[in-house]
Amino acid sequence: MPLSILVPLVTASLALSDAIPEESKGTCALQTKVTKNAAVQPLTCSAEEMWCHDPMTMTESCHPKSAGCPVTCLPGEHVCHEPQMFEGSDAYNYCSSYTCPVYCRFDEVWCHDPNTMVESCHNKTEGCPVTCYGSDHLCHMPPSCEGCEGYNWCQSVPCPAYCSMDEVHCYDSATMIESCHPLSAGCPVTCSPGESLCHEKPTCDTCQGYNYCHHGACPVYCEMHEVMCHDPSAMINSCHNKTEGCPVTCFGNEHVCHTPPQCEGCDGYNWCQSSPCPAYCGTDEVHCYDSATMMESCHPLSAGCPVTCSPGDSECHEPPTCDSCPGHNYCHPGPCPVICGVDEVVCHDVHTMTDSCHPASIGCPVTCPPGDTVCHMPPTCDTCQGYDYCHPGSCPVHCGMHEVMCHDPSTMTDSCHKKCAGCPVTCPAGENVCHMPPQCEGCDGYNWCQPSPCPVTCGMNEMVCHDSNTMTDTCYPASSGCPVSCAAHEYVCHTAPTCQGCHGGGSADYTIGFIFLTLRCSHVTVVGVELSC
Repeated sequence: MPLSILVPLVTASLALSDAIPEESKGTCALQTKVTKNAAVQPLTCSAEEMWCHDPMTMTESCHPKSAGCPVTCLPGEHVCHEPQMFEGSDAYNYCSSYTCPVYCRFDEVWCHDPNTMVESCHNKTEGCPVTCYGSDHLCHMPPSCEGCEGYNWCQSVPCPAYCSMDEVHCYDSATMIESCHPLSAGCPVTCSPGESLCHEKPTCDTCQGYNYCHHGACPVYCEMHEVMCHDPSAMINSCHNKTEGCPVTCFGNEHVCHTPPQCEGCDGYNWCQSSPCPAYCGTDEVHCYDSATMMESCHPLSAGCPVTCSPGDSECHEPPTCDSCPGHNYCHPGPCPVICGVDEVVCHDVHTMTDSCHPASIGCPVTCPPGDTVCHMPPTCDTCQGYDYCHPGSCPVHCGMHEVMCHDPSTMTDSCHKKCAGCPVTCPAGENVCHMPPQCEGCDGYNWCQPSPCPVTCGMNEMVCHDSNTMTDTCYPASSGCPVSCAAHEYVCHTAPTCQGCHGGGSADYTIGFIFLTLRCSHVTVVGVELSC
């Protein structure tokens, strides 16, 4: 179904282009961005909200990300809503001359009912519902991975046991029955009289437990966060926390010494020695030695080792230059120099001859002569810094890394707009404003005018589907594939994509599912798992 997306034209002739808070950058909605006037305080939205601009009233407002920016449609048009595509993203609203398609949330799956020809959204873990006929069994396969979909189908024989990703598939040879059990518990076993039922615990988060029968007492098995320790005096094994290590018993005036774990998942270590224990520091600490007291000590990595300065000297601190780097303290005659953090920039004031630290995204402040304007160039990449400068007259428009600069030839002004929304256009009376969403990650959206109805242009995660009955095109999620209409005695079957970039029926540029019709779903492939139905 062709969609007419209204993208209003807004021009801006103000100064700075950082009116949108950082929380809303990189998201897409029907909104435009104006530049900041020094006399007007910019609107700041919370992390759960998105910044929206109303081109009619020239006002800004905050709205929940799940709701998206509101839009006002012409009489006869539909307000369509595209929900959040992933956790923390923005929902999207637009106007359409046709009935709105069904868009599902990131935690839902798109489903088509061939009997009613209705699309609907269902929980991903549950999968699309199916209607079985006669004595057929309704079978369910739970998701096989985080973010995967559940799957339902009909078959004449009893359903096999398909277990979830945190379960293990077990078979009982005595009863010929399959069942699912928690991964950590493992499959149950039945032991003979006189045997012990032993359990080997999982050794990793995704590993499974194991049960077996053993003559005599079961050996000791430890949890994944524990270490097995042997006591030679009592000849027994026991489990202790990895970070603490195995306990030791020291004699007389010996000291119990401890080395903390030196890496993620490593064990701590304990031992005995007659002299005082050395200082062993953790991974987030730095080892320090005091030459005056001949003492060793541990201090937080970011703080660095303490120093004692002579009278008249200043105790100065150099912050860490990376996440795993230590801070550094030193003595300096006179005032300490200014040393900034990794996300800051050192700025020098030539009037006061002082240095100061400022956020790298903002850059160093400037003082302009009378008549000049303080202009700002936002960062052009995640690790780049902003830049302020003086300019006679009005500042030129500089756009951020998630924006595109647009020129209005009628007003001869430039403005910044979201990359995914593209530059707005003003169409002559009777023409349609058409929109093409970005075709790749980081690409720009595109808007144009044409007298005929707009073609259907789908996003990078969608595919165009043609309805031969209505002779219309519409967009559907690429993973779901195009819907099909089946006869009363036929089944609608679906082949899900088996990899990123795979096509249900062959190769394609996108991850595309493939729906087909047959008298019987005799052999279906679901995410690499084959089943008979």
